[in-house]
Amino acid sequence: MKTLNHIPILILICTFVNCSGKKEIYHEFEPTASDLSIVEWNISETNLPNYFLIETIDCKGRVIELKFFEKNKIITNRLCYLVPWIKFEYPNDTTIIQFNLDHNGNPENGLECEVPSKVTYTLNKSKIRILGSNPEYQFDFQHYLDNRWTNESISQAIESLKENQIRYQTIDYYSKSKSKLNGKYPVSKDFEISSYYFNQLEKQEIEKALNRY
Repeated sequence: MKTLNHIPILILICTFVNCSGKKEIYHEFEPTASDLSIVEWNISETNLPNYFLIETIDCKGRVIELKFFEKNKIITNRLCYLVPWIKFEYPNDTTIIQFNLDHNGNPENGLECEVPSKVTYTLNKSKIRILGSNPEYQFDFQHYLDNRWTNESISQAIESLKENQIRYQTIDYYSKSKSKLNGKYPVSKDFEISSYYFNQLEKQEIEKALNRY
């Protein structure tokens, strides 16, 4: 016979077991001279426009994937520093790992575009402040060697990337997510929204998240 003392434990177990569902929402975007800019949030999945993105959200309300499409195929005609497919993982409450993928699902590896293949963000306990970020690069060295690069020039380019690496003030591409971190938009202590070129729709959602906490 179950006592009342067992009920909270059962609720906790059931919540954990059932927290495995995902859902997808759709947004319209348009390619601009420098961005993949949100046009409309939460559009119907029927009669989709030429440019749309699918946002996948986990059972905790966190974005786990963003995929940008052109006519039902992941976009390929883009500026090299714009990422068409992004995945997010949350190994614990204060860590976000971002994977930047090309249209085939392979890690981004363009040395010239300075796009990391992976970025690990460390947050504070309240999950609203970015304390640090660690970008990692994965390159196809043979591609560059075949195009008249030398091992020395490749090493110098990688070292230059590390020396000049930006400190992330936001979670990259969270501005294209409606859910973000279950409504939170982590930023660094140096973040100023006026220094970013968010469009009005994106800015409204970011400000809403920032003002919530």
